[in-house]
Amino acid sequence: MIKLLSLLVVLVLLAILGAVLLIIVAAPFAWMAIAFMAYCRPRVVLSRVTTCFFLIWVVSVLLLPVGNGALIGMLLAIFLAPAPGRWWASSAAFHADDLSRREAAVQVRNLQLEREGTMRRVSAARRWRDYLIDAERAQRGAAYLLPLTPIK
Repeated sequence: MIKLLSLLVVLVLLAILGAVLLIIVAAPFAWMAIAFMAYCRPRVVLSRVTTCFFLIWVVSVLLLPVGNGALIGMLLAIFLAPAPGRWWASSAAFHADDLSRREAAVQVRNLQLEREGTMRRVSAARRWRDYLIDAERAQRGAAYLLPLTPIK
């Protein structure tokens, strides 16, 4: 019985360690995605990500011991803030956009999914993970379309 319990504890600790390593490796890429999103809509993205960052930092400074709390809080904020910040910014952008912009983003995403060969599709009724990036791609694509009739 003790061997099974120790095996379970080791498996749980390995799962926690794997999740921590995944967060540490993925954090720089998440910040790069936030940088691109901030280029698209700076006010929406930067305000949400900054709020998440400082909320995580302040809570950890208040809960952890004096001295180490600021450093540990900053590290926690660096690694944990991108995910809720991206989700909040993408959700705010989705709800702020009108139906025509959502439809354009849906077309961009579904074309990309077709090229990848997946059968998955998105709809304008629900926000998806990369909505903000797809909406910006649709807007840029519409801005650079050639006119249908020649200009004389």
